[in-house]
Amino acid sequence: HNIDPHVVLPANDAMPYALKGILELPECGWAILDIGCDKSLLTIGIGTKICQTRAFKLGSSAVDQALMEAFELKMPVI
Repeated sequence: HNIDPHVVLPANDAMPYALKGILELPECGWAILDIGCDKSLLTIGIGTKICQTRAFKLGSSAVDQALMEAFELKMPVI
């Protein structure tokens, strides 16, 4: 397979561009927060323009771990 470097997007940018074709984005400001396992992606836009995309090293696994520690729970063994 040949990959054209002119059409390759970083993961942080690919998701919001893909969503522009799926969702009807409002003309006013909007935000999408994609919470993953180990990282989360926040995209902020106005109309069809993506103004800011930011990745955070915080995901659902960190929330799970914090809840387990707070309630003194142990991970079940499967």
